[in-house]
Amino acid sequence: MKCIRIATWYKTSVVVAAAFFLGLAGTLFHTQGFSWLTLVSFLFLIGAIMAVYEVFSARVVLGDNSLDIVSLLSKRSFDRSRITTVKAEGGCVFIKVEGDDGWVKLPDMGRGNLGVSNTIRAWLKTA
Repeated sequence: MKCIRIATWYKTSVVVAAAFFLGLAGTLFHTQGFSWLTLVSFLFLIGAIMAVYEVFSARVVLGDNSLDIVSLLSKRSFDRSRITTVKAEGGCVFIKVEGDDGWVKLPDMGRGNLGVSNTIRAWLKTA
């Protein structure tokens, strides 16, 4: 089983942005109290916390017989036998799945898309 996770630089930048929004919300609350700008900054802070959770939980798992795409709100699983093609195009990695799914976009891992697609191709060949 191989797990492809989001790159460290990507995680670091999201955590820094969340820290910025935390500081902004705290400063605005301290100086202005509950103004509309403070409430908006707290909404951005909630979004930033969700983004931190997403980058630390999102992954593509290449199991023995299936490819699993795990993200914040969903988990999708595809049998190895149903995956026919992998391509990296336009900054994204896609897999072609037989049946109703068609082309499925993999989440951005912050890594070279060609490397991710080659890893999946090699995994498919080891079947």
